Amino acid sequence: MIASPRFAQARLDYIDAVLALYEADPSMVELMRDAGRIMIYGIVMCLWGAYRPDLRETWPTIGRLKAEMAPFDVASDRQIDIILARLSDLGLILVERSAEDSRLRIVLPTPRMVDHDLEWLRAHYVPLGTLYRPEDFAAPLSRDVGFHPTLRAASLPLLPLIAKGVMSQNKPMMRILHRAVGMLTLMKLVQILARHSVDGATFTDLGRLFGVSRTHIRQIFASSATERDVMIEGRGRWRFLQPLLGSFDRLIADGMIISREAHAIALRQIRAPTTK
Repeated sequence: MIASPRFAQARLDYIDAVLALYEADPSMVELMRDAGRIMIYGIVMCLWGAYRPDLRETWPTIGRLKAEMAPFDVASDRQIDIILARLSDLGLILVERSAEDSRLRIVLPTPRMVDHDLEWLRAHYVPLGTLYRPEDFAAPLSRDVGFHPTLRAASLPLLPLIAKGVMSQNKPMMRILHRAVGMLTLMKLVQILARHSVDGATFTDLGRLFGVSRTHIRQIFASSATERDVMIEGRGRWRFLQPLLGSFDRLIADGMIISREAHAIALRQIRAPTTK
């Protein structure tokens, strides 16, 4: 995918679509704050898509969520509990005792989070529409609510590949993902760089945009410089080093491959003949 002559445009289309979600509604930045929250959000939605109340093995319990999270090694069980409590306070998830087994707690997205997820999925299929044809991914691009749970459930078997074949193999991007709003900050700067220059992007502006302090943004840059992901050339002057940009491109390309595969699985499930 990276070798495609349209990859640069697909990358920018993807960045534009994702950032538009959070710039339009800063309260949702909580879902993209760090790797732990990103994965909890994604897995909650995947479990929701596969949930069948009459099939106990599909119940989206906290235990199931933690089991699916474990291979990613981005949040401890205690941190997962804290994040779930925070998302519940924000009205994004519901955590309730199972009516069938009061020992179990079920985690489900609220209608607000489901609606956000339709937009989030659309953003992740925008670059595939750029590389291929938009009509090939018409359902997610049009926010098809009927296709939505099937597409989310189709990602469940792909989670081990994401954990071991994508995230663990991309150390520079994992460093960024572990920093609060690190991914959003990187995306914003790549977006600015693609169209203008980063000279006008101040730490204060970036912090205000994503709800953190200018000091925190400065610390992201200082840490990135220590890891040789960024070179600081003077006061207010810096530049990305190619290994980081290459890792960013690999993450986007890997994400598109996963999204394409999930879409193919979902289409097969929908088109499969039903048996009475």
